[in-house]
Amino acid sequence: MDVLHRMCNFLSSTKGKKLLAVAAGESRLVDMAVTSNGRDFESRPLIERHYLLLAALWLLMDWPDRFVQACILARTTQSRLLSDWEPPYWFESEVRKRLDRSGYTPTEEEAKHAAAYLERTQQRVSGKSVGQLIGNPDSMAATAYRKQKPRTMTEEEMERFFAGIDEAIRSKPKGSRARLLLERDRAIFWFIRLTGMSQRQVRTITVAEALALAKMGRLAGPGRSKLEGVVLSYLRDVRPALVKSRDNRILFLAANGSEMCAEALRQRFVGK
Repeated sequence: MDVLHRMCNFLSSTKGKKLLAVAAGESRLVDMAVTSNGRDFESRPLIERHYLLLAALWLLMDWPDRFVQACILARTTQSRLLSDWEPPYWFESEVRKRLDRSGYTPTEEEAKHAAAYLERTQQRVSGKSVGQLIGNPDSMAATAYRKQKPRTMTEEEMERFFAGIDEAIRSKPKGSRARLLLERDRAIFWFIRLTGMSQRQVRTITVAEALALAKMGRLAGPGRSKLEGVVLSYLRDVRPALVKSRDNRILFLAANGSEMCAEALRQRFVGK
């Protein structure tokens, strides 16, 4: 009971804010209307005490694996957990053994759990983000999640790629959604090739910005003279069929007329 009461108070405190957030998200207690504002557990409203108790119980179930993994994800240190009280041996021994990160080499399993947590919470999964969660960005377990930079296509490969997408476009009925999306993709690939922009930049560029860039491209020599044609052709033939709101200023749109999400755009490049 000492540990359970201690955990309720810890989750109530500002020190326990991140651990409470992990417990709420991982346990699917989405209605947990509790803020870690430093108020003691006993002085909180009944509904908040109810959720704090649920979170504490959830953390202590499957002892010690669930608790340790949650602390790693929340970056909750052993010093924070053990300070200012005398914990029972079963609690203190596991916390010291499993959360002492000095000289510790994170395991592949810990990195896997960290990556899964980042995905569930819609955060970027990378070697750096996984490493920060498990406490060692340079560990082998974390570096496995480093994104390899794609190799730049040769001119010959680029020509074959555009020939392939042109053939795929011709195979779809005119005016069909599949053909429109392929035509949009071709415009995106040309835009990236001609401007050197990243996928992230292209995803958020507006119509006005693209037109201004195209006019600049016309003055930049034959290597970029195609840019204006790509932009104007897309605006004339493709974008009107995708746009849902006249207020939407984004150039390249998703199938539902909204801004393309980063993952959707990345998937268009897989295998390209």
